[in-house]
Amino acid sequence: MKTLIAVVLAILFFTSTSCEEIEKSPFVVGGVDTSILDHPYMAGIHVNWQGAGFVPFCGASIITRRSVLTAAHCLVRNATHQASASEVRVSVGSSYRLGTGGMFYDVFRLIRHPEYFLDNDYINADVAVVRLIWPLVFSRIVQPIPLGDFRVEAGNRVMVTGWGFVGNEGQVATRMQRILLTAITNLRCWWIHRNIIPAWVTPEMVCLLPDHPNRGVCGGDSGGPIEFNGHVVGIACWTLRPCGSGPSVYVRVSEHYQWISENV
Repeated sequence: MKTLIAVVLAILFFTSTSCEEIEKSPFVVGGVDTSILDHPYMAGIHVNWQGAGFVPFCGASIITRRSVLTAAHCLVRNATHQASASEVRVSVGSSYRLGTGGMFYDVFRLIRHPEYFLDNDYINADVAVVRLIWPLVFSRIVQPIPLGDFRVEAGNRVMVTGWGFVGNEGQVATRMQRILLTAITNLRCWWIHRNIIPAWVTPEMVCLLPDHPNRGVCGGDSGGPIEFNGHVVGIACWTLRPCGSGPSVYVRVSEHYQWISENV
């Protein structure tokens, strides 16, 4: 099944993560604890859906002092409710899912890609920039990461991080997790999903596989980065469920490099 690493649509599981069912809530399954000291570009997206209180919902990457990069589906609850700027805040400088010990910043504007589209058959341009009211204070634990304008190729080993589920029974990471995954060809990725949701594997995506089964992103990881050669090259989008049973699918930053650069 498919899971949007953040909301349940039908047969997917999103990384905010997506894939036995789509659910915007991915996690890193089979990863290891890591620290914000090693990944100071990591940020958390916390959403207050219609006054219910702020909760951790997705990951993000710090791009400039006033902007972070995440997945567009992280800012959409359902077909009738898109988050407003006042319903979102961003945590930085913390190794923990709840933002413990870090700093929280209010949001000035949410900018979803104008071509963003999602339904049970197709997903496109799952990219968003979150602009902050006040500039970030950079330090050893709060740092930007450059945008990658190059494509990750099959065989490249990449780092992914997140605070999503760490198991298929709903266990959520309290501390940031990381795992190394390997990029595969889109043709191979399409073949794996051909009887499930092949239209969700598009040229703008990059698919990642673990070295061993039952490892990968899951619900709650949506919006988080692929880091490769010191650049953010992907944004967590969706995966199959049970998490770790198939490729983790990310949006390529290189495919939207110009739009992101113009909106940060």
